[in-house]
Formats: sequence, C-alpha cells, structure tokens
Amino acid sequence: MKRKTRKENTRKKVFKAALELFADQGFEKTIIEDITKRANVAKGTFYNFFSKKEDVLVYYLESKIAQSHEEFRINNRKNFLEQYKDLISNYLKYIFKNKNFTKILLKERVMDQGSKSNPYELKVKQRIAQLVDLAKQRKEMSTEIDTSRIVEVVTGINTLYIIYWANGSLKNKDECIARIYEAVKNYLQGIGVKNS
Repeated sequence: MKRKTRKENTRKKVFKAALELFADQGFEKTIIEDITKRANVAKGTFYNFFSKKEDVLVYYLESKIAQSHEEFRINNRKNFLEQYKDLISNYLKYIFKNKNFTKILLKERVMDQGSKSNPYELKVKQRIAQLVDLAKQRKEMSTEIDTSRIVEVVTGINTLYIIYWANGSLKNKDECIARIYEAVKNYLQGIGVKNS
C-alpha cells in the first residue's frame, strides 16, 4: 500500500510541475527535462507515468471531466436550456480554470474536435446528447433533427465562445456562459430567417 501511495504522490508531483511549467513558459517551450527538474525526479520517472508531454494534458482533462461529471446532476425539473447552462458552468469551472492554461488546452486539442480521437470531447458530447434526448422525450425539442447534429452545433458554439474568453474578447467566465447560452437558445428557437 505504501508503494502505491508513494507512486501516486510522485505522479502528482510530476503532473503539478508540468502544469506549472506549461502555464509559466508555454507548452511548446517546456521540455521533459524541465518537468523532471522542477519535480526533482529522474528523467525516466516521467516515462513511468506519461509517454509524452501531451499525455499530461490528456490526464488533466480526464481528471477534470470526471470531477465535472461527478458534480453535475441532471435535474428533470429544469428545461434543456437551464440544464445546459448548468452543464457549461460546471465545465468551465473545472476544465478551463484560467485563461493561460485554457489557451494551451485549446491549441493542443481543438484540431482534434470531431476526430473521435479526443476522449474528453466525446464525454462532453455524450452528456449533451443525454440532455437533448431527455428534452425530446419531454417534447421540448423536435425529434426530427438527429441528436448528434444538435450536439455538433452546440459543441461548436461552446468552443467558439471559450476561445473568445481565452483571447480576451469576453471579460470573464460569466460573460462567456451568457454568450453560449444566448447562442444556443437562438439556435434552438430560430432567428426568424424567412425563405424567399
């Protein structure tokens, strides 16, 4: 048991050092030797836990997604938009804690969007799909549009406004959440474009 605890403590130390360096000097400039030096461990120790520095981001995302999903509970007394706003608030609270780290995550992971090789994106999409399907069951939403198409658009809206927040176009997370909510609401309710 002590060996397992010691191993997990070492993993946390390496992980923490990597995140600090990514935030301080950027993901690109950080090399594995920097991480092991800051964590005060041998270079080979890094490879006991991660095969490359990108795996640190994946580990971070998986742990934060797990925390986010543990806290978020579907509330059937709320409509889709209210539940969706709660989900996005929770998502931003855990995964995108600060702008600098958000930029790193976006830069490294945004091109994987839709590729099915991004496990954290798939988990978030599954949760959104659950909310959509429940809304369809409650007759809040048309069943004619495929759930996966709704999820794709909504996920794209999330990514866009998270980028805006990370780049400073939006002042804070509350404004980011409000803009996501407004855009998703407009998408779901339509914006009154008439066919000519």
